[in-house]
Amino acid sequence: MTGLVAWLLSRLFPWLVRARRVYRHIARPVTVGVRALIVQDGQVLLVRQHGRATWELPGGGVGRGESLRAAAVREAREETGIEVVAERLLGVYSAMVEGMSNHVAVYVCRPTEAGREQPTVQANLEIAEARYWPLDALPPVADRNFAQRLREYASGGSGFDGAL
Repeated sequence: MTGLVAWLLSRLFPWLVRARRVYRHIARPVTVGVRALIVQDGQVLLVRQHGRATWELPGGGVGRGESLRAAAVREAREETGIEVVAERLLGVYSAMVEGMSNHVAVYVCRPTEAGREQPTVQANLEIAEARYWPLDALPPVADRNFAQRLREYASGGSGFDGAL
């Protein structure tokens, strides 16, 4: 991505996020999303959106007619360039934010043999960076319950109907 395009996205994307917040506050939608928890060799794959300093799990909305599992695999590929297999559902989490009801399914995923290379972000309106982080040296994360997701993963447990 060229320097000018990256600069424009870093300035424009936060404004688009703000406009989305206003819409959500007025429309009060119910959303269904997914996140992919991809752990490989003691590291977790995280993404950073344009204009943000915090990192998060790759993920996004579920398309019409798309299964939750398929959406997690697609979002991981779109946001990181990594091909994954969704091995199991970690949990379904809910949050009521910005006037909307947000329900997110988190899948534990593993890279396929073809997906074991380093993540690559193509010209992307949403994602600025994707990279693996050691589990014991994580960057600032956007999700206040991220540590809980990692504990659930490590224990083999789940957080069905937990807080997002």
